[in-house]
Amino acid sequence: MVVVLAGLWLVRGGAQAPADVISGASNWVEFSAVMTKNEPGRPDSVGRFFRGADGSDRLESGPSLDDVRGIAIHNFATEHYYMWANNGQGWHGFPMPLGRDGKRPQKLRANLATPTPQPLTHEGLAVVQVMAGAWTVRKAPDLNFFDVDKLAPNGARVVASNIRRARLDDAIAALPPTHAARYANLPSLFDPPAGVPVTWHTEPNGIIVKELKK
Repeated sequence: MVVVLAGLWLVRGGAQAPADVISGASNWVEFSAVMTKNEPGRPDSVGRFFRGADGSDRLESGPSLDDVRGIAIHNFATEHYYMWANNGQGWHGFPMPLGRDGKRPQKLRANLATPTPQPLTHEGLAVVQVMAGAWTVRKAPDLNFFDVDKLAPNGARVVASNIRRARLDDAIAALPPTHAARYANLPSLFDPPAGVPVTWHTEPNGIIVKELKK
């Protein structure tokens, strides 16, 4: 099955991969990281990222790790996308229909990889480099082709650091106590806090999967 996801041509796992496909981890890899975004003329943004064993993820952002001002969640189990910002509008929820193939780890077509003079690594992980529009993107196959470094022509950059491949419970337990406390009473990292109102929308959002004919 071939799909388009975030502007790239990808092949979802399941059937045996063709010879022209780069395979990554066959199952979703649990990990956490710190994501830093630099953009010319704007304040830096930083936040924690969590990926669950079912592919769900959570990205926080703000001026520092102590000041979370935005949260985006892709919940693969419920096929919902959630957004929150500290602008007084609260949580918003959207349908995120993935289908069978949208829930599987991706593989990457080999002809998308940009040749480099020598193998590339990022925090000890092998990476492949691709062009996604104008962005130069380095993806880690061992993290299901997660984008660990994205660079735009204008110098804007998004980089993953402090990557920790571990169960999320263990990753949270290793955080500073004031940070770990944020997650203590959550029903799940991939849902809004229990009891908070959520404004629901009917238009799909989050990860958009489009099946293409071979």
